[in-house]
Amino acid sequence: MSNDNKKSRDDWYSNTAWSKEIEEEFFVRYKRARPYNRFQYLRFQAQTLFTQNDDALSDVALKLLDRFFQDYTAEGKFDKTGALLLTAEIYDRKKVFNKALEYYAKAADNEEAFPTVDWGAKKAFARFVVVHGIKELFNKAEARVRDEDDDFRFPKEKYQKNSLLAIFEKKKGDIQKALHYKKLADEAAVTTHSGYAYHKNMGLVQDRDGELDKLLNEIENH
Repeated sequence: MSNDNKKSRDDWYSNTAWSKEIEEEFFVRYKRARPYNRFQYLRFQAQTLFTQNDDALSDVALKLLDRFFQDYTAEGKFDKTGALLLTAEIYDRKKVFNKALEYYAKAADNEEAFPTVDWGAKKAFARFVVVHGIKELFNKAEARVRDEDDDFRFPKEKYQKNSLLAIFEKKKGDIQKALHYKKLADEAAVTTHSGYAYHKNMGLVQDRDGELDKLLNEIENH
């Protein structure tokens, strides 16, 4: 590993490349880390590798997540939903859809059980269900989305939630309700202020979800 690629003391868990040397250094530091930080480092390193959009690095990310679940103790409870969700996203990108569904469901279940941190797992599970047309899970997915607290939501979250609710209402045949939620989703998508004075650009919709929009467009064409 060249000097340019060496990580500082504070970002040893955010490598954008992977090698035997990097792996050895990572796990030396991982074992030294305090138990309540250790799982965060595993998840963050896996996330960083996954975002490189490289198949080989995604495989490494899965191995790191396997280690997360293998070593898991209560100290990692705040990161468990995130680790489950990231595992689902990796399998989703790899088109291993049975494993993706398994982990989206596990992530949503864990977020339901431990709602302290909102990872968006329930919406991610519902999105996977509607995009893949898994009809037997529509009711469960809709219930998960409706269960979310609407307080303090950013425009992106409102766009996602109302898009999903519009699609569920269309599937049930209630076009008027579907159009109502679609209107809310469209309004959230073009919102230019988060509603928070000190974070006005946070949580805005940068790019609409093409898969959801395809299903939303079917409502007006009904």
